[in-house]
Amino acid sequence: MAFSSFDDTSLIKHILRAGAMGYVLKNADLPTLAKAIRTVMEGEQFVDDTVQKLLLQETLTGQRRSIYDVPITKREKEILKLIAEGWSSQQIADSLFISIRTVETHRQNLNQKLDIKNAAGLIREAIKRGLID
Repeated sequence: MAFSSFDDTSLIKHILRAGAMGYVLKNADLPTLAKAIRTVMEGEQFVDDTVQKLLLQETLTGQRRSIYDVPITKREKEILKLIAEGWSSQQIADSLFISIRTVETHRQNLNQKLDIKNAAGLIREAIKRGLID
């Protein structure tokens, strides 16, 4: 059973798919925690009510809910996907018909928004936050 402060739906689904029988947020009250432990010990799955609501909301709206919500523009997301595919700034600029300076500005903005220093960290953080698949 996972006991976490993270309410990032992509992380929750990953943990449950990996075999966790339950997921409880750390701010859960004592009766909820006790119920979760009993349920899992009986061989059944348990997901905190708050987490269930988040997962349902994502299913109904198609939008991921995360404590990591960051305002990323459509263009930044487009550039982020190309970075994740291993494209250079020059290749991205040529493909999107923008200057390399504009690409670099978008990269800097993404690094700042996600508090990252390099491309590998940027990709890792973007996946973790559900910004790219």
